[in-house]
Amino acid sequence: MLTLESLRSLNLINHLEWNSDYLRRFGLYYVDYLSQQRIPKESALWYRDWMWVCV
Repeated sequence: MLTLESLRSLNLINHLEWNSDYLRRFGLYYVDYLSQQRIPKESALWYRDWMWVCV
């Protein structure tokens, strides 16, 4: 379920990517474009743990 907090973080990340013309990769997951595999970054694991504490 998407919460308001998760939508805010996704919106912020999208704006950062758009402003950089997609030259830099932001976000909680690294996407391998060839295999389309989503690999969680360290920040994704931290955010997951932080969200559990807040709920």
